[in-house]
Amino acid sequence: HPIEGVKTIQLWYFMQVLPKEMHFIQTVFDEYLDRQRSDGFIPNHLNPSNFLARSHAFPIVANIATKILDVQGSSDQAKFYLERIIPYLQYWLKISPERSGPHWETALQSLYEDFPIHNLWDKDGYGINARWIESPFLNSLLALECEKCLQIADRFEINISERPWLEDQKKNLLKNIEDSWNIKQKYYAYRDIQTKKTPGKILILKSNGAGNYQLDKQLRYPQRLNIRVVTEPDLSRKVTIEIRGVHKNDEFLETISPRNFTWGTTTGISTTNNIFDNITAINILGIPKESLVEITTSPFSTVDLSMFMPIINRGINQKRLEQMINRWLEREFLDEFGLPLVPKKYQGHRKSHLNWVDFPLNTLLLEGLIDHQQFDLAKNIFSHLMKAVIKNLRSSKNFFKLYDANSGTCSGEYNIINGMIPLRVFLRLLGIHQWTDGEIEFMGSSVFKNEIRIFYRGLSIICSQKGHIIITSTGNKIELKTRNYQKIKIPS
Repeated sequence: HPIEGVKTIQLWYFMQVLPKEMHFIQTVFDEYLDRQRSDGFIPNHLNPSNFLARSHAFPIVANIATKILDVQGSSDQAKFYLERIIPYLQYWLKISPERSGPHWETALQSLYEDFPIHNLWDKDGYGINARWIESPFLNSLLALECEKCLQIADRFEINISERPWLEDQKKNLLKNIEDSWNIKQKYYAYRDIQTKKTPGKILILKSNGAGNYQLDKQLRYPQRLNIRVVTEPDLSRKVTIEIRGVHKNDEFLETISPRNFTWGTTTGISTTNNIFDNITAINILGIPKESLVEITTSPFSTVDLSMFMPIINRGINQKRLEQMINRWLEREFLDEFGLPLVPKKYQGHRKSHLNWVDFPLNTLLLEGLIDHQQFDLAKNIFSHLMKAVIKNLRSSKNFFKLYDANSGTCSGEYNIINGMIPLRVFLRLLGIHQWTDGEIEFMGSSVFKNEIRIFYRGLSIICSQKGHIIITSTGNKIELKTRNYQKIKIPS
């Protein structure tokens, strides 16, 4: 039953795996919309007792709506969806004195809390508070959501008063993405949402136990700090860190109390609310000498797969797209069984959780690559994902949530939708843009070297690099030799 626990990104991925099951998808999607509050908030999980239900829905709602409407949409349904989705986007994009731009409310809301910048639980994680992170992943998803709303309005000729707002938001989000481009490294970088900088990790203080330290740590430009404390769980309620510093010639004191930390078993992490030009003193209180305190600048210069998500936006700079592909996706990410969470060279050892391949994340990138006609790389990534699934079906006869990029070994829940092959992407690589009960839309030809045959309810389709041949149940043959868009009615 849908209430058992479907996240929005899982619903979107269900469409990728079983694109013809639109009735189920629409039922669950409408259930999400029924939970919407008057301020536009939609829960990130259908089960109200789930922790994720406290945060706003992952920004893929308009994307889901567009695909539902492509198959079985009407003007009235499209209007209803826009009336719900636009307030949902306004909730995401609202600006206030405390909110200078869109950001994840928590690492868990992003659904990818294992990325080092979010990770609060592993020793290699940086655990920066999500409210201070300007994420190219989030900005890309939101820009695409605005674009999808505009596409729905155009397709169904719906006049919406929010059109100027949607166009402005899309433009601003794309500008923020392009402004985050790292010219030297050739990727879209994480930035501090306040300073718009991407600092690395600089050690400010490392100490065992309590103590009062006088410093004169001048920083190259204003930065915020990360505090990591390693202590016994029963001692964590007394930990207090006082940091005195200067910003714009104003001296101030920031106090990090126990409730400001996010605690794992023995480790607590916190990020300062303030940014510092200079740190003049640090006072550590409430911990014994065998406990460790490490204070560093907040390291935004990490690299993970989500930073390449601007590929899903059609407005991305094409030269930069090719640089990301050549420098990173092909050379540093692509492995034997797909794209891992973190580049191979940045992993301490190849058996860590950072080497897992997440199929929904890979599929988002695949859709973007296909939209930008980067067929060779898309074909290679998809083929590597297929290898992971086939390997584990042969050995255990199950689909798994995650697969190791290097060895193909499986991890996590089994027989879960996240571990199944995205059939929609496969069809697009074959040159089949859309397939419904009544018609098939063709766009281009197959990217695969060998012919691939599809059999479905008496219909046979031969897909090749030369085009398509459709053979009906009565033996009639239709040959498509052009790569232009074509729509074929399926005989009943």
